[in-house]
Amino acid sequence: MNNKFKDGDKVIPINKTTIGFEGLKDSIVWKRAQNKNQPFLYIKCSYPERQFYVCVDELGTAGDYFYESDLIPYVEQEEKEMNNKIQITEEQAEALESFKNFVYGGGYIEHFVTVRDNWVDKYKPLKDFTVDEFARLMYEPNGFEVIEDEPKHVYKVGDYVFFPEDTVYKLIKELEPYKGIQRFKDETIENGKKAQGSLTVNNVRPATQEEINSYKEAEYWASFGREVAEFKAGDGFIDSNGRSFQIGEFISIEKAKDWYEDKDFLGLFPSEHYKKYE
Repeated sequence: MNNKFKDGDKVIPINKTTIGFEGLKDSIVWKRAQNKNQPFLYIKCSYPERQFYVCVDELGTAGDYFYESDLIPYVEQEEKEMNNKIQITEEQAEALESFKNFVYGGGYIEHFVTVRDNWVDKYKPLKDFTVDEFARLMYEPNGFEVIEDEPKHVYKVGDYVFFPEDTVYKLIKELEPYKGIQRFKDETIENGKKAQGSLTVNNVRPATQEEINSYKEAEYWASFGREVAEFKAGDGFIDSNGRSFQIGEFISIEKAKDWYEDKDFLGLFPSEHYKKYE
């Protein structure tokens, strides 16, 4: 192998996959380094024919085996200060601190590499960091800076919100907050009918004007107990010129839908609301 590292180089172990010696958290030399707050190991020597390095926490001592892919270069503090620090949000900083308290025994990077794709809980804000970035966050106290989050949006009754990959909700009544997060009674449209529930605003965003218009359109049709553009025989409607028509022998449902899609529509007289005068 063409050695990426030379004897005496400082490196950070991010994993330990050498056959028979797997598991970073079980590495004695890495434990010794961490116990003395040393964020790196030294390359003691390499074995090209076996494609691994021997790393130590202190030159002149016994070492442990690592493949080249298990290691990244350690950058001296003076050089780091010349580079931009990793910027993380307050949410990411909170998740990082929680992660440090949860994972013990020195297996931070190994744990990160193994399970990050499955993170959907409080550690989710950390999953998109690269392995190198995450190693800096864990082992370089001055390698990152926390940037202030943008002010949270304050919602009010009457606002429309969008829940990702779901639908639009209208906020109709403010409730007691949940763990400091705004909570509302909400209303949405499902299958041509209004439905109510409650939500917290931590996973929503303000609805766009287009989304609000779509909600109001569905709300209009739901007032008749119908889905959007659900015309029926016998319905009367008014076009954009104020002329009235009735769906029946001369005007088909399909024609009425065409006019509706062309915005040639002002209002509906639903057939089920008709009552003959006697």
